[in-house]
Order: sequence, then C-alpha cells, then structure tokens
Amino acid sequence: VAVGTMLTILVLAIVLGRMIRLAVAKNDQIRHAVFGAVALYLVAPFSIAYVWNDQNLGRLDVYMLLVALLALFVGLTIKNTYVKCVCYTVLGVVGLAIHQGFAFLYYPIVFSVMVYDVFEENRVHAGRFAAAFVSGLINVAVAVYFQFFSSIHFDSAKELVTFLEGRTNLTI
Repeated sequence: VAVGTMLTILVLAIVLGRMIRLAVAKNDQIRHAVFGAVALYLVAPFSIAYVWNDQNLGRLDVYMLLVALLALFVGLTIKNTYVKCVCYTVLGVVGLAIHQGFAFLYYPIVFSVMVYDVFEENRVHAGRFAAAFVSGLINVAVAVYFQFFSSIHFDSAKELVTFLEGRTNLTI
C-alpha cells in the first residue's frame, strides 16, 4: 500500500511538472492558466488531500489513478504513436483488472490522450487511427469481459474475507 501510494505521488509530481514545463516552453502567455489548472487539481475534492489520508489508504482508486497518471506520462514522453497505443492498451487492461470502474472513471483520460495523439497535426493519419481504434476496442472487450463474464471463486463473503486478511495487514 505504501509503495503504491509513494509511486503515485512520484508519478503525479513528474506528470504535473512536465505539463508545466511543456506549456511554458510552447507559450509563456499560458503559464498562469497551467499553474492555475495544476493548483485547482491539487485542491480538488479528489486530489492528494482526499485520496491519501488514513481513511482512504489502500483504496483501489489510488492504483487506478496511478495507471491513469502513467498513461499521461507515456503521452508526454514517448514519441512513437504506435508504441504509445500499445502502452495505452496495456495500461487500460491493467486499470480494468484493478477495478472495472476504471472504464468510466479514468479510461476517459487515457482515451483523450490517445485521441489527441491521433489528431495532433489537425489531420487524421490512417495508421495512427487504426492503432488507437484497436487499442480502444481491446479495452472495451476487456471491460465487457470483466463486467459480465468474470467471477469470484469464493463460496461466501466470510471465505473471501479470510483469504484477503491473509494477504494484507489492513483490517477488513
């Protein structure tokens, strides 16, 4: 839990720093808008102050946020669109494996970055579009599978709690 939280904080700091650096490098006039957006995120109800306190420690939201931040990091650092789409696909599947709610809570961020990559030069590139389409299709298929066809292999809630308590030091 502590490693996941610290890794999420580290990736968040890197992503926000890169966003500020890229925005200022492209256009110094929007610097205040970017700083304002970052500040608004940091004080938002679902930011560091809310997620990382003792009542929410170990929630799946932290790990889903980490996956979404890693997708933003991929979008900011990797140049090859096809490699990005593979990374977005893998990260989307990982996010969905954590919790199927990722599809509605965090995948829109991944999808937005992917669509931006496809239309970056204000024109559609067939190869980029196909890669993004396949990536999105795989993630939709995985979301449908996890939602409707996967199952929990425990006979009772008590059996599940016993299993989980053996794998964590948190009270369940």
